[in-house]
Amino acid sequence: MKIVLDTNIIVSAIQAGDQLNRQLLRLAFTGEITPLISTSLFLEYEAVTQRADVMRNCHFNADQAEQFLNALFSVCVWVDIYYAWRPNLKDEGDNFLIELAIAGNAQAIISKNIKDLQHGELSFPQLKIYTPQQFIQIWRTKP
Repeated sequence: MKIVLDTNIIVSAIQAGDQLNRQLLRLAFTGEITPLISTSLFLEYEAVTQRADVMRNCHFNADQAEQFLNALFSVCVWVDIYYAWRPNLKDEGDNFLIELAIAGNAQAIISKNIKDLQHGELSFPQLKIYTPQQFIQIWRTKP
């Protein structure tokens, strides 16, 4: 299953105590789900994981954070985006997540902030938006 992981999933996974997000990463590292990545998401992952306020709450240092990202990128599928859909989401900065999901034919976007991703001017009914809890619950019950 191809999915897009919002940056807030990565941040929560590397910080203390968020087992659901870590479980999502385990699914990616074991090949059970396939995360998609684009230039925009790649740059956002790197920028956010280097911020002092994020690293302050992590259990590892900057070098280990870089190693973690490299491992994550190794299981991601790179998607080139040739068409900007501009779904005009509440948070304009999230449009690239929808564009990546559509360009890569993802089945879902997983985010801790689904309300900002669900009410764009363009509708993509085949694309599901889940919280980590919703996705894991569905994943556990799949045949």
